[in-house]
Amino acid sequence: MKINRWAGFCLVLGVAVVACSDGSAYLLMEKRELARGVRFDSLFMGMSFGMARQDFYDRCRQLNAEGVVKEGPMNNTVEYKLDDELPHPGRMNFFPEFDDDDRIYRMNVYYHYDAWAPWNKAQWSDSLLQAVVQLLQQQYGGDFLKIESEKAEDKSPAYVKVDGNRRISVFKEDDMRVKAVFLDLTSPKAHKKKKQ
Repeated sequence: MKINRWAGFCLVLGVAVVACSDGSAYLLMEKRELARGVRFDSLFMGMSFGMARQDFYDRCRQLNAEGVVKEGPMNNTVEYKLDDELPHPGRMNFFPEFDDDDRIYRMNVYYHYDAWAPWNKAQWSDSLLQAVVQLLQQQYGGDFLKIESEKAEDKSPAYVKVDGNRRISVFKEDDMRVKAVFLDLTSPKAHKKKKQ
């Protein structure tokens, strides 16, 4: 009987270890953090989840007047210059998505180096991805979970961190840009997108 219990324990432990592949480890982290019932709404530059659309525009207008940000490419993002935060000078472009109540529930952020060029491989998104993950670790604390893609053609990993309701995921968008997505996991709109 004791041998059967020991064998059963080893089997359960083995299954748990195997189940903690990248995706399962993420799901466990998300479940644990949401169960804490703690909210982390802060994003950056005085912006947060739940901020009303007009308040976001007012905040950006204020930051623009102070010379902190400016209009991004094609006037569809807000741009912040990164002089010393990354190994090379770069830019951060961001714009939120709003829920049905016109409040921020998701923030899309794009990073790129100023001197990116097809022939300048040292400043491609491969190396930028690691720099952005380090920057976000400094700003938001803790470690990001590395998730390898199951698709053979996609060799670039993604990194994710969950604190309470706030998930930050970081991945290569293309050869030039790295994208970070800040998402309020408790938002009804986030649940709708998950189902789709």
